[in-house]
Amino acid sequence: MAQALTPERGHPLGLAFRVEATLPTGQRGSYLSSGNLGLLPAVVVDRSFDWLLGVHFAASVGLRLQSAASSGNLDVGDEWEGRLAAGLKLPASLSFPLFAFVELMGRTSLASPFSDADETPFWGRFGLRAEWGGASTRHHTTAGVDGGSTRGYGSPDYRLFVGHVFERRIVDTDGDGIRDEDDECPTVPEDRDGIEDDDGCPEDDVDRDGVPDAADPCPTEPEDFDGHDDDDGCPDLDEDRDGVPDVDDACPSDPEDLDGFDDDDGCPEEDGDRDGVPDHLDECPNEKETINGVDDEDGCPDEGEPLVEVTSEKVTIDSTIQFAFDSADIDPSSHSLLDQVALTIKANPQLERIRVEGHTDERGPNAYNLRLSQARADSVMRYLVAQGVSQRRLESVGYGEERPLVEVTGEDAWALNRRVEFTIVDQVTEEPGLERTTPLP
Repeated sequence: MAQALTPERGHPLGLAFRVEATLPTGQRGSYLSSGNLGLLPAVVVDRSFDWLLGVHFAASVGLRLQSAASSGNLDVGDEWEGRLAAGLKLPASLSFPLFAFVELMGRTSLASPFSDADETPFWGRFGLRAEWGGASTRHHTTAGVDGGSTRGYGSPDYRLFVGHVFERRIVDTDGDGIRDEDDECPTVPEDRDGIEDDDGCPEDDVDRDGVPDAADPCPTEPEDFDGHDDDDGCPDLDEDRDGVPDVDDACPSDPEDLDGFDDDDGCPEEDGDRDGVPDHLDECPNEKETINGVDDEDGCPDEGEPLVEVTSEKVTIDSTIQFAFDSADIDPSSHSLLDQVALTIKANPQLERIRVEGHTDERGPNAYNLRLSQARADSVMRYLVAQGVSQRRLESVGYGEERPLVEVTGEDAWALNRRVEFTIVDQVTEEPGLERTTPLP
């Protein structure tokens, strides 16, 4: 209990769980040991009272678990053990703190508490405790005397004791989680900005873009991480916000239309009829292409119903994208349908972000279905990119069997639930563009 009597200030009440173990090193025949191992789990509470000269009180109660032992008419087994102590820092003019403490201790049988005085020892203790040490080490020396107040076993007439504890302290002056001995800046906390966080020193980074000011040509302007020179610490200006930096943008004031034609030059391609086919490739620049799988690249309307439609939330298809069995390989029979999806997306530049979603039926392990649906969504997205849809407008996700269209089982239901959908994530509403190309009457 003496350790609890040198408290850390600022904590009005302390609570701890302690476990002690004892080894039978003494001679049993000399009544210096029971000859058995012992274990003492205990709960400890303590509190300081500044108004009472700073006196610190502590109390504990626990169970002393040990093998049964007998000697004459004395039978000892598991016991309750309690302690009550008080300590005070003495106003000594020494170079180290000195504490005085008193402690009362007692034990009694767990099976029959206080029923036998011989099995219920009580004794008291008085002692002094001195502490000294440097910044990283601390020494505690304790000495005193104790004596018994009952005739219970182990309760002495008087006894002298002395002890010494040496401990290595973990000192962290600036509280940054790095010990002073390993901290290159022990009084200045590390800023945890992902840059040399183990040295204990903050790296100056005014704009918090992860590039230290010493290496940042633009220390007050954060890097915009747009994929262009993201390591130089400077934002790459993009006036028309089309994703092409002004330094590389041939049309810095006109946003690129991301229609799959020269999307890296930063310039929109003229498309008078807004059918997704640039005028310089459009055989009918004043008439919209009917995207239906019939000569869709000539820019002219054709007979035949479109299979792809743009709604407020999705790009819908009137058929199912087919894959090879148990595979993410797209069946060639679905290429025409995906070509129409690609052309429809390019013809609707207001659709800024589209999510390709893969779904499976309920058969098979869920983890496998998730992987398969993700692979199929990725495969469709790659196909659309190959057909000229900008990668920046697409994302993919696989949902496995988590989002079925119908909650029944059977071949028909499974066929409906195996699908790829195109969900509109972000779009410009001011200029809706085409909602559907219409066939010739």
